[in-house]
Amino acid sequence: MSDPQVAFRRGLDWDQDVLKGAQGTAYVPYTLRIDPDVVGSESIIAGIRVVERGETVPGSATTPQTQSNALEQDSTEGQSTASPAGLGIGSSVTEPPTYAFEDFHFVTLSDTQMQDDAYQISRALQVPGGQYDVYVALKDLQLVDTPDELMQNLSTEVRQAVFKFAVNIPDLSNDLSTSSVMVFERLERISTALTPAQLREDPYAIGSMRFVVRNSENFSAADELKFGFFIYNMQTDTNGKPDVTVEYNFHRQGEAGEEFFNATSPQEFNEETLRPNFNAELGHQLLAGQDVPLSVFPVGSYRMEIAVTDNASGNLLTRDMHFTVGE
Repeated sequence: MSDPQVAFRRGLDWDQDVLKGAQGTAYVPYTLRIDPDVVGSESIIAGIRVVERGETVPGSATTPQTQSNALEQDSTEGQSTASPAGLGIGSSVTEPPTYAFEDFHFVTLSDTQMQDDAYQISRALQVPGGQYDVYVALKDLQLVDTPDELMQNLSTEVRQAVFKFAVNIPDLSNDLSTSSVMVFERLERISTALTPAQLREDPYAIGSMRFVVRNSENFSAADELKFGFFIYNMQTDTNGKPDVTVEYNFHRQGEAGEEFFNATSPQEFNEETLRPNFNAELGHQLLAGQDVPLSVFPVGSYRMEIAVTDNASGNLLTRDMHFTVGE
């Protein structure tokens, strides 16, 4: 997640989560946070192009300039650079280039959620683990005849703005691992299977649950810290049951350093606690997480350390999440 104020300064910000996808890929739901000043119409087309880090985009007129406040970030955030020039494909290209991922979306901004004075659009992409550059092109839909015109000729006459983000996607296909730690406002049950078209616009609908994500690490003492994540590649018994322990330790950060604050009760996932028909070998997903009331947390900055232990194999991994508690 990113500071919403950064979104306003850049014009567009990129938030992402990473989950295990099919056939060794990663499923990456992302949220575009768009400053209204960047777009001049309520109806836009957004083009997404993903290339391996450092790969040249054919026909790019200039290299986007890195903004002074843009930093390379981890797998839940990206580095943003904005270009006043195009990144289109020139006439000298004789064969269509291939990319790690490419897609476009028609968006009516009045139908999207506004948060921190920015439009929010959530979609998803799927790529193998690796380091990538993501190009996002935005344009008033009235000025684009076809999606191909946006994606194949992103010249100054066609596109309105192009942004570049550097993203790192972990390989979740082997060894004990987890998805991103997703912070959410609530979990919603999905009673009816969604169509492919609905899933395309609802990337946080995962299985029978929808994560209504929260794109901020800033909380008040009246809030609850609600988070969840999936655990992958744990060892299982003959019935497909894992034996996993998850511990949550909270550390308060200050000028003098960091000190332990408290811990919540560990979670145990095993044959005794999981539902009888749970079987990881059949693709059932192991979801961990908690709802933590913040009323006992003094105002300040915190680091939550998550320790996941696969008791069957003895493997251990840790994940960190930072958040703040205000008045």
